[in-house]
Amino acid sequence: MKELSLTPSRTVVTSFNPRTTAANSSVSASHDYFEDGDWVLCVAAGRHNNWLSCALSNGEIQVYDQERLHFMQSYKIDNKSQSCLITDLVGDDSSNNPNMLAAAAGSTITLFDVRQQIPVCQFTLPRPEEQALSVSLGYDGTIAAVGSSKTNIHFYDLR
Repeated sequence: MKELSLTPSRTVVTSFNPRTTAANSSVSASHDYFEDGDWVLCVAAGRHNNWLSCALSNGEIQVYDQERLHFMQSYKIDNKSQSCLITDLVGDDSSNNPNMLAAAAGSTITLFDVRQQIPVCQFTLPRPEEQALSVSLGYDGTIAAVGSSKTNIHFYDLR
């Protein structure tokens, strides 16, 4: 039996918030194509409730209904650092918190319930010079593990 594998045949760049340029702009069309809009940095899906979230380059998180791709919710990370990109986005795979979404940005981890418009809570790393690079949820959504730029792993009890 032949083994099947997926290999990309081309790269596709996606922009969710395309900006329009002035009609009399002297910039070439190819430059407009690559420079306009906000870029998708990472994607997370909720297994149990069929939602899909995207972290954009403008610091916004957008949540979509996975079946119909209808827009559901939008969040802006409230962080005190000036230029702070979302470095990781993860949904809770446990059936205990199927609507939980965690985002790592700057020195903070923000938790969202995708059914609500405001964040559930926000954690700040102990040292301000540390940046949160990755986040993972475990133990049925009760523990958040955060990988930092200073080679540390921080654990937060979400209960």
